[in-house]
Amino acid sequence: MIICRIWLFLAGVIFGLLIAIALPARASDRNFPRPALAYVLVHEGGFSNNPNDRGGVTLEGVTQKVYDAARADKGLPRRALAPEMRGQPEWIKERNDIYRWRFWLPCAGDKLPAGLDYAVFDWCVNAGVKQASKHLRRALNLPEEDWLITPDVLSQVRRTHVPSLLRDLYAIRVKFYRALCTARAAQCGFLPGWLARAATGEALALKLNNPRLGGLAAFDLKPALGPGKAFAEDETEEEAR
Repeated sequence: MIICRIWLFLAGVIFGLLIAIALPARASDRNFPRPALAYVLVHEGGFSNNPNDRGGVTLEGVTQKVYDAARADKGLPRRALAPEMRGQPEWIKERNDIYRWRFWLPCAGDKLPAGLDYAVFDWCVNAGVKQASKHLRRALNLPEEDWLITPDVLSQVRRTHVPSLLRDLYAIRVKFYRALCTARAAQCGFLPGWLARAATGEALALKLNNPRLGGLAAFDLKPALGPGKAFAEDETEEEAR
């Protein structure tokens, strides 16, 4: 009897492991701090005030406009972003709260499957919540008039092969980048970094979605080329089709 129980226990453990390997990673908020935010911060870098970047003054991916709005919501006075703020505990908390409440949650990062959560979150940061949400809908062949990530979007995601969806989503993103460069020559200097961000992001997203590929532990957190942090704004949407 004891031997039988041991064998039944081992069989159950093995079966559970096989199921865990076979199924794609499920939605969870635990991916927010790492790898999602950690990898976004690698791409966003530190302080920037590039005149060709339509996002303007930016610190670790947070634009002055977004920072002003976040502080105003809390009844705090305006504070100019500065390089010396980086690494300060107060700034780190503000930065992380901004990323969680203004990007991760509005982009349904806590409801999307692993890998797709990072991909949509990163695109929300790089191009805005509206742009990223519309592109997710486009990749799912859903109407884009209502660009919010609604329950019908999440339902369609659950019925879709996520690796294929990721490849489609990044293809749309690359097309958008190239169209933006064509429409505005001043933005072409950012194109190599944008394309590198898309390429490395797609590889990471696929690894996060499939535990058999090793996840973050097997992935180098370094952009392949130059910075891909410049903001790609919503106005160019029609040009990107």
